[in-house]
Amino acid sequence: MSTAHRITPSTKQAQRHLSQKIRWAVEPDNPRLLQQFLQQKADTAGVSQARRRQHYLTQFILLLDTFSDDCLPPHWRRLCLDNIYQPLHALQRLADCQASQTQVLALKNELRIISHYFQVGLNNPVAVPQPQRATDPTRQPRSTVDGRI
Repeated sequence: MSTAHRITPSTKQAQRHLSQKIRWAVEPDNPRLLQQFLQQKADTAGVSQARRRQHYLTQFILLLDTFSDDCLPPHWRRLCLDNIYQPLHALQRLADCQASQTQVLALKNELRIISHYFQVGLNNPVAVPQPQRATDPTRQPRSTVDGRI
């Protein structure tokens, strides 16, 4: 394997750092992070088909987990959902046997179910109810009881 295609420890650290920034929405107003993450291709020179599948599967899972996290900003979650097709299509292209084709179908099914479940919350955000003060209908306001305004 040539050194141009070798993944160094610093490269792996940078990839891990970028993955964490995406997963936890460290910079939610920077969609270029997501594009940079998705442009990381599995090294094709001297890397097995299984390793490339693992790369795209890891990307898919990260995006799915990020989309499913209700604690993250809705626009970041939508961005992840809008781009999750990229690693899924790469997995589809790499599916060369029945087992990997079955895995892709299972991932599509999981995405369909999870996106349906969480999409409702993104489209209809739940308003946080404000605490209601208990009022007694027989109690008159204080200003009218003692004559002060």
